[in-house]
Amino acid sequence: MKYRLLLSLSILLLTLSNRVSGQLYVDSILDSGVETSLIEISRLNLINDNDSLLLFLNKADSLYPNSAEIKYELSNYYFNRADKNRALVYALQADSLLKDNYVIKEHLAMIYNHLAKYQKSADIYEELIKTYPYNEEFYLRAIEFYCAINFSKALDLMKLYESKFGYNHDWISIKLDLISRISKDDSVKGANYAIDLAKDFYKSDLSNVAGAINLAITYKDFKLNKEAEKVLKDFEKRNGKNGVISLYKASEYLVGGDYNKFYKYSMAGIDEKSSDLYLKSSYLSDFYDGYAKMANDSIREIYGDKLDLILKHARDVYSSDFNICLLYSEWLRGYKSDSTKYIDELKHILTFNNENDYVFENIVFYYLDKNNVDSALYYSDIALNYFPDKAIFYYTKIYNSYLNDDYKTAIELSEKAIEYVNKFSNLHLTFLEILGESYYKVERRDEAYEVFDYLLKLDPNNLMILNNYAYYLSLEKSKLEEARRMSYKTIFAEPLNPVYLDTYAWILYLLEDYENAEKYMKKAIDNMDDDSDRVTYYEHYSEILKANNKVDLAEQYMKMADELKNR
Repeated sequence: MKYRLLLSLSILLLTLSNRVSGQLYVDSILDSGVETSLIEISRLNLINDNDSLLLFLNKADSLYPNSAEIKYELSNYYFNRADKNRALVYALQADSLLKDNYVIKEHLAMIYNHLAKYQKSADIYEELIKTYPYNEEFYLRAIEFYCAINFSKALDLMKLYESKFGYNHDWISIKLDLISRISKDDSVKGANYAIDLAKDFYKSDLSNVAGAINLAITYKDFKLNKEAEKVLKDFEKRNGKNGVISLYKASEYLVGGDYNKFYKYSMAGIDEKSSDLYLKSSYLSDFYDGYAKMANDSIREIYGDKLDLILKHARDVYSSDFNICLLYSEWLRGYKSDSTKYIDELKHILTFNNENDYVFENIVFYYLDKNNVDSALYYSDIALNYFPDKAIFYYTKIYNSYLNDDYKTAIELSEKAIEYVNKFSNLHLTFLEILGESYYKVERRDEAYEVFDYLLKLDPNNLMILNNYAYYLSLEKSKLEEARRMSYKTIFAEPLNPVYLDTYAWILYLLEDYENAEKYMKKAIDNMDDDSDRVTYYEHYSEILKANNKVDLAEQYMKMADELKNR
């Protein structure tokens, strides 16, 4: 009955498909408690099933009115759908139920921010600072909000931050970013402070191009364009031509819509090889992001053609730089829609850098998608040498072992891989599915059923497991009423699925409900496809027809089954 497993395990990408059908099983899931309900909420969020999600959230809230977690999920639901006022109501309820939870408080601060209630957001972070006095992120968020409403307060918090965490270039960069959000009209004091800070940052290392560009950007933020240009000229006069500055200028021309100068300065920045390559790749990445956000198709085409030449040139000049080659590979996949060249570029990256699991992962997925199992196995094996604790690279080996009836290996690898995967992930469910099926194939049935029971607690709507578990029980003629209930869930969810219909019909036959068994078995046969196990279906139908005293028709279907077996 391996074909039953293939319904949901052809490749890992299929495990990300919708496991939920409308309103199915909501009540049974909720009865399992808050934790199980939250798992279901997470899954519904993942697949963007909005109607089912709202139904589920409302029922969960009515059943567990004192669950801060469910109130928080409701708040998230409305926040993500731009209903900030409803989001605020549920966030306040969640906060009142679980007062010391910083995740809920941060969520509440975010809502206030979107409602332009900046003081309330700042108050929340000041409260968090008192509770968590050594959490840098809370200080930064409070400073950010005060930069918008009370610059003096922001400065006081900055000094407090510096007294606790020190004063270094990273912190200066953060301060520049925060303070540059204040317009000159809003605060002359803020403008002067930002400029003085940028000057100090630059003067601390006059050969640091990031400092020069920071100062130029700060001047431009406050409309001091001539001063900005002078800083960059002075830097290049002192340190020589710099490719990063050329790319910065290219970004300015890009914002202004001058694509010819954007192209000219980008190419010049790439050709100058002595300056900071990481900063160059950062600008190129920004250019790529800018293309993705363009809505005007005609401008997008012009910009895309220019950027294509720029990124290809950068890749040719810096053919052993990980960031630039990876960016170019993404460009090939996105703009060029050339999956073959995309994979060739990822393989090229492996010739000089094999320390990034993302590269291996995308190569493996590519070959799985192409049903090239041998190549997927080859790269999975290499990846496991470098990333032995990455569960994803066990997948191809596990699945291939199962398909080739090597259940012992499938069990060994699944048991190992499960240790490395998040227990609420789809990958974890997939490993458990294969493990349970493999246990059953080697007649370790108690262990198989234990895995199936556990799976259905984690994922009560797993149709494949519900079907297979029910079918296995029917083969043993054991717990038939339980098997019927599980099987019914599958045909309720997918009423035209011949595999599920066959299982349900056969269980009804064993329960001596011959009339309904015939009805459902006929429906299974009417909906067969090229992958259907026709021999089994015809044999089952023949047995059911015999039970209903339709002997001639039963013999006809048994003959059809025999003919298929003898081909």
